[in-house]
Amino acid sequence: MVPRPASNLATERKSGSPSVSIQPEPRKIPYGLITSLSGLGAIETAYLSWIKIFGGSAICPASGPGHGCNDVLNSAYSTLFGTPLSLIGFVAYSSISLLGFSMIQSLFPEDDVRWLLLGGTTALVSASSYFLYLLTFKLENASCAYCVASVLLSFGLFISTLKGFKWKDVPRMAGLQLVVGAAVIFTLSTGFAAAGPALAGSSEDIDLPPIEPEVTTSSDATKMALAKHLKSIGAKMYGAFWCSHCHEQKQELGKEAMKILEYVECFPDGYRKNVKTAKACEAAKIEGFPTWIIKGEKYSGELSLEELADAAGFSLEK
Repeated sequence: MVPRPASNLATERKSGSPSVSIQPEPRKIPYGLITSLSGLGAIETAYLSWIKIFGGSAICPASGPGHGCNDVLNSAYSTLFGTPLSLIGFVAYSSISLLGFSMIQSLFPEDDVRWLLLGGTTALVSASSYFLYLLTFKLENASCAYCVASVLLSFGLFISTLKGFKWKDVPRMAGLQLVVGAAVIFTLSTGFAAAGPALAGSSEDIDLPPIEPEVTTSSDATKMALAKHLKSIGAKMYGAFWCSHCHEQKQELGKEAMKILEYVECFPDGYRKNVKTAKACEAAKIEGFPTWIIKGEKYSGELSLEELADAAGFSLEK
């Protein structure tokens, strides 16, 4: 029998048992994928928020027949309690992206983060499901590539997060998801309860005569000069009598200026199911209201006096 070396005996006596290498359990949640997907969502919603807040037309890569994504972005369902939905989405996607990135760097306990991710992605999936319902039943014939992309990103994030849970977590998961999902649906339903006509031709029983609200504000010398300049360069404003944003644009300019400007009413015969826009609006490919065409460029949404002047090459200081 060959005696063991003394150094080995000393090591065993000190530790009490042979040393065993314990490997940490590998992570199941793909934090890199979650960070990437939510980052894409943040970029998309940041772009849409910029357009919603500062005006302009979104690039619509998949606008089929009927209404396009700009109609959806300017519909009654594009804001919640006065806040653009795209801005709310940006905050949600950014928060999830930051959580995913923090776990790549192992900054927080994983058990806490996975539950936060589950709550956040459940909220996204609940909201996306509700928006699919709106897109299908309230915004008939409307196509919105950005909406579909957001739905796919939300479900991708949700499925990726589920990989970090086991069967024993199901009861607690179900409770959290029910609470979060119900809260999201209740908030959205409450916020959209008073929403008016979503899109032209999307309501079954509405029939509005073409009565435009009266413009009650007066135009000062600056607004009159701007209106004359816009008229001289052939600028046009396209709108709809039922569009609140169009009326606010008119109120901004004043009644005297609106008499000078070339305004095109896109629904001169009223608003009802399957009504078509005026030929001039169809020819100009107007997708949302109000829309300005100035020097051949199209601008969607309300524009401030400064924005109108910049687009027209006019100095307000004259």
